[in-house]
Amino acid sequence: MQDNSIIILSARACRKKHHVSYDTVLGMENAFIKEGAVLKLFSYDIGIINKILWKGHLKTRILDSKVCKDLSDRNILFIAMGIDDLILYKKELQKLAKCNVVGLYCFDVWESKYELYEEMYNYISPQLIFFAYKAACIHFSNSYRCYFVPQSMDINFFYPRNIEKTRLFIQIGRRNENIHSMILKYMQDKNIPLTDDNYLYEKVKGTILFPNTEDLATEIARTKYFVAAPQSKENTELTGRVSDVTARFYEAMACKTLIIGYKPDTFDELFPSDAMIDLENDETLNDVIRFFEEHPEEYQRIVDRNYDLLVKKHTWKERYYAIQKEFALLKNKI
Repeated sequence: MQDNSIIILSARACRKKHHVSYDTVLGMENAFIKEGAVLKLFSYDIGIINKILWKGHLKTRILDSKVCKDLSDRNILFIAMGIDDLILYKKELQKLAKCNVVGLYCFDVWESKYELYEEMYNYISPQLIFFAYKAACIHFSNSYRCYFVPQSMDINFFYPRNIEKTRLFIQIGRRNENIHSMILKYMQDKNIPLTDDNYLYEKVKGTILFPNTEDLATEIARTKYFVAAPQSKENTELTGRVSDVTARFYEAMACKTLIIGYKPDTFDELFPSDAMIDLENDETLNDVIRFFEEHPEEYQRIVDRNYDLLVKKHTWKERYYAIQKEFALLKNKI
């Protein structure tokens, strides 16, 4: 009988310092393991050379060869948050791809990085590549076996809390200045004090508002409006034409918090058009807040519907079986 199980090749044990953003990868890996995937860790030898490399903060590491031992004719998935992950583990992935079916799941494949990704794909020669961004998938589809598999969120952290939504707005991470200005004007016009209890946002660029995912999820759940916009709205030099639904959109929906902001290009392909409020100007924001103040049942209808749709179609569990299907189909062709 053909073995269609997936081995998750994880770098979690090799990260010198944890960043809350990496929890997206951990949540994905853990969800896949729960569905039957097998976790195998990259690990480092403890020899003196490795200690020197490690302390020297060098990106070149000597990896423990045990990770490749006894792996043959298996389905292997490596999850890369960015290009650096592929650069760091390219040699091991190339070795594994020669005697296994290797798939890569790539998160941040921005247009400005296409050439670097192409170089890595050519070097590693993976049999499957899964993209979190549709535009990137389309770009590489003529050269590789590519599939668009959207992001999701960790339902162990992101879920509705039984708490009152006492905060009006929250904007996590990158601050969209246009929307930020709209909110400041709205609060000034309404004489609402500009405090974290009313509007929580990044005051200093690069500041981590929440050191752990549990706190992040709780604060999203206690907020009425979650501000989100694709990175292409602020940094087209990096993103190019890539505009997709990232984890933050799923996280807000999972907490039953309504999203306001700018829609990514693929949003309406994945969700109903009213699943988030697409802002155009100050007046739109005023109209939105006033409408939901007058019709709280509509707010509840939308967030309940969003949550139900998310649980039914957009969990990491659903993504796992979509990926497993492609591994199985490829194995049948080999």
